[in-house]
Amino acid sequence: MQGRYRLVMSEPDNTTNVSIVVVQPPTAVELEIALRLDELCRANNGSGALNAAARADLQLPGPHSTAVIAYGATADPVGLAQMAPNANFSSSHFAASVVAVPTAPADVLTSLMRGLVDARKADGGGHIVCWIDEATDHTNRLARDAGFEVERVQHRMSVGLPVDATAALPTGTTFRSFVPDQDEEVWLEVNNSAFGNHPDQGDWIEANLVARMGEEWFDPEGFLLAFDNRGLGGFCWTKVHNTDDDRNRLGEIFVIGVEPTREGTGLARALAINGLDYLARVQGCCRGMLHVDAANERALKLYKSLGFEIDHSARAYGIEVSTP
Repeated sequence: MQGRYRLVMSEPDNTTNVSIVVVQPPTAVELEIALRLDELCRANNGSGALNAAARADLQLPGPHSTAVIAYGATADPVGLAQMAPNANFSSSHFAASVVAVPTAPADVLTSLMRGLVDARKADGGGHIVCWIDEATDHTNRLARDAGFEVERVQHRMSVGLPVDATAALPTGTTFRSFVPDQDEEVWLEVNNSAFGNHPDQGDWIEANLVARMGEEWFDPEGFLLAFDNRGLGGFCWTKVHNTDDDRNRLGEIFVIGVEPTREGTGLARALAINGLDYLARVQGCCRGMLHVDAANERALKLYKSLGFEIDHSARAYGIEVSTP
C-alpha cells in the first residue's frame, strides 16, 4: 500500500459522519495537521498527546509509517493517529499514538483506531500497540469497540523542584555528562542490559540513539552518566519542556537505567536525585516529571520516596491484525 487512499466511516450512533483518510507514508501535510491538533490539546489541558517517537516518525517517516486522519462534518481535521514499526527487536510491533481536538465527536477515537487496523490489514498485518494518554474506563470501551484491549498501564508522575532528598554515591562512583561520538557504544550496552526485553527501551541500536540525539530538545549536558572502576554503571537522561517560559519550565527524567549488577547499591536513587538537581539548578525547572510502568513497583517506591505523585495514567491498547 503506497500513497493516499480514502475510506469513509460512520459513527456508531449514525448521527455523525467521520471521514477517515489513511496516508502511507505521511507527508508534510499530515505532520502539520498532527502538530496543529497537538497544540490545540496542549492549549486545552496543558499537555500534548503526541509522544517524542510519534513526532520523530512524522518528521522522517519510513515506508511503513502511517497517518490516519479523521475529518468532521465541516471537513476540518478533528483527530489523527500515527503508526510506525517499533524499532526494538525484542518486541516487534507497530507503535501508535492518537491525538484529537477537545470538540471532536466522543467516539472519534474508535474511528481512528479502526483506521489503524484497516491500514495494517492492507499492509501485511501485525501487532498494533496504541498509547492513549489520560485513559479512562470510557476510553477502554471506545478502544474495545475497535477490537483493542488494554496491555499496559503507565503513570505520569511529577514533583516540585528542587527536591529535599539526598543520596550517598556508591563507593568509587563519579558522574559526568554524555559525550557525543564517544559514549554511544557503552551507553547502548548498559541500556540494553538494564532494560532487557522492555518493549520500548530494550534492544536499542545506534539508529534509535542517533534519532533521539537529533531531537531539538537533546542536551548532552543533561544526559548524566555514572562510572565506577568497572565502567558505566547507570545513567539519567533528562529533558526540558517549555524552554521559552522561564516561569513554567518543566524538567523530565526521560529515561533512567542501572546496569543489573549495580542494582541495590543506591545508584538509582543517586542518579534520580542528581538528574532532578540538574533540572532545577542548571535548567531552572520548577517541576519535574517522568513516566513509569504501573507494574514497576520498585521504581514506584523510589519515586514516591522522592516526593513524586501520580498525575494521571496512560494505557497501551493492543490488537493482533491478520491479513484478509
